[in-house]
Amino acid sequence: MPRYVRPYASSAIEAAIDAFGGNHAKVAVLGYLAKHGPSTAAEVAEGTGLGRPTVKAHLYQFADSGVVVADPARTMPVEDRTGQRVRYTVVSDTVQSHLDALKSALGLPD
Repeated sequence: MPRYVRPYASSAIEAAIDAFGGNHAKVAVLGYLAKHGPSTAAEVAEGTGLGRPTVKAHLYQFADSGVVVADPARTMPVEDRTGQRVRYTVVSDTVQSHLDALKSALGLPD
């Protein structure tokens, strides 16, 4: 597999790029949650037309990076959340922070 050159960027820019950059499926998942509020992976998959495994993978990445929160948390033992559907919610302050970092990196006005 080819290796791609990755130019230096601050940790804030890297986080913003990871959150939004270059992945249409990630943007669709985050956009769905932003528009529709707390949702399950199944609801996001249905609403975006993406496969459930793809949606779950992106939701897990977003949760790990603090862009969304899961309720109940994924770290809760499975036996303790039996029967509970996990709902994901966008953390607006974190998203705004990433957007501000991207704007700064792109030289866009505030």
